[in-house]
Amino acid sequence: MPNRRRFASLAITVLALLLIAGCSIKVDESKDEKGDKKSSKVDISTPLGSLKVREDVDPRDTGLAVMANARRVRENGNDPHSAMVSIDTDFFGLKVVAASFESDEAPGKVLEFYRGELGKYGKVVECHGGFKDDNNMRSADLECDKSKRRGDKIELAVGGEGLRRIVAVEPRGDGSKFALVYISTRGEGDTL
Repeated sequence: MPNRRRFASLAITVLALLLIAGCSIKVDESKDEKGDKKSSKVDISTPLGSLKVREDVDPRDTGLAVMANARRVRENGNDPHSAMVSIDTDFFGLKVVAASFESDEAPGKVLEFYRGELGKYGKVVECHGGFKDDNNMRSADLECDKSKRRGDKIELAVGGEGLRRIVAVEPRGDGSKFALVYISTRGEGDTL
């Protein structure tokens, strides 16, 4: 038995070294005119696939327009409250794009605008809280999860199997805060 364990340990170590040798990692941070960090980009490539992470993404990557006069939500006055994560392998893929905004418009106006935007992609479902976990987005039907009700947040969503566009809206002072989200998944043989 000890020889099998040693052989297995050696095989795992060699495999790990081969995978690490085939990896590349690239990190890029951009700075604003004051020298403060503006956004980051991370790219990791391995023989098994790739991982990309971006801050300060283009909200059009959600497939939705940004409502007129909306402003990006920024943490600490500088860091963008948005991100894109993409995982791509031969076995599965996942892409998530999210960006947060604020507006002087009331939540009802924001919801009205995004019902129209989302309606371009199909039937819009409205939930007061969240949606049911549908086993990794394999279901084409969207259903509200009444147990996830959270305050005054209203979510609109449209999508089918493996694809969702979601807009979450909540009051903020006299206006609104809202997030635009795009989620795409694929299994083996599918494309993103």
